[in-house]
Amino acid sequence: EYRIVRPDGEMRWVGSIGRVTLDDDGQATQVFGTMQDITYRKQAEQALKLAKEEADYANRTKSEFLAHMSHELRTPLNSILGFSEIMSRELFGTINEDYREYAEIIFGAGDHLLNLINDILDLSKIEAGNLELDEEIVLVQQIIDDVMVLLENAAAANGNRLIYASSSPGPTRLWADPRRLKQILVNLVNNAVKFTEQGDVRIVTQTNDGTISISVEDTGCGIAPEHIAIALDPFMQIRDNAHVSKEGTGLGLSLSKGLTELHGGTLLIESQVDIGTKVIISFPPERTRTGGA
Repeated sequence: EYRIVRPDGEMRWVGSIGRVTLDDDGQATQVFGTMQDITYRKQAEQALKLAKEEADYANRTKSEFLAHMSHELRTPLNSILGFSEIMSRELFGTINEDYREYAEIIFGAGDHLLNLINDILDLSKIEAGNLELDEEIVLVQQIIDDVMVLLENAAAANGNRLIYASSSPGPTRLWADPRRLKQILVNLVNNAVKFTEQGDVRIVTQTNDGTISISVEDTGCGIAPEHIAIALDPFMQIRDNAHVSKEGTGLGLSLSKGLTELHGGTLLIESQVDIGTKVIISFPPERTRTGGA
């Protein structure tokens, strides 16, 4: 493929395909083939390349904006949280009971908003490749115990049971960022609890050929197979199913997927409507650690 300039000065792209015929001495005797004007194809390729570059730029700009916005919002929010906590705990003196209740509401709403902003910031960092892990040897069961304690009240409020089971022989240790691993499991268990009523939410660990897998299984409303990709897409939620019309941002699953992949792992969803959902995160053998207390 090459460019030529016509006598009128117009540049065109040409694609040539040919073959050389050789004699017994290996000398060329003839060349035959085709030449085709591929200018329009080249223009389409260049337009596609330009569109991709513009889309990449727009995506980077979006990530930078979200990161900047998140930082800007966190500063006033921290003040709101600090002062509302001081008021609700009456650290500087007794206040009216109604005002103390209002301060607790402000603190709860502010804390929820701060968590949302942190999730957006984490997603922005993952997309930009700027989120770094602080890794160490982690006892997986300890992380799971912490998550179960944190979410046991939310589970009880929906009439659910939190259950932990392990098929691994002995303690499971993982080279991972403990804060991020806990964040992954909190998101997954919280989703399972939210979309299950009067049911079971099971956390199961197993080791197979060195691969460590942690699954969160529920008996909730489930997800239709065609909606699983939507559930994993940031800022997307399934809206056309009455069973899943719950509050939320749609960030939890996609953030968990991104954090799992930062560890070199994978996140897989298996689900059936009205039966339940199973989310499996798996970590490769090189992250498995043995020995020690």
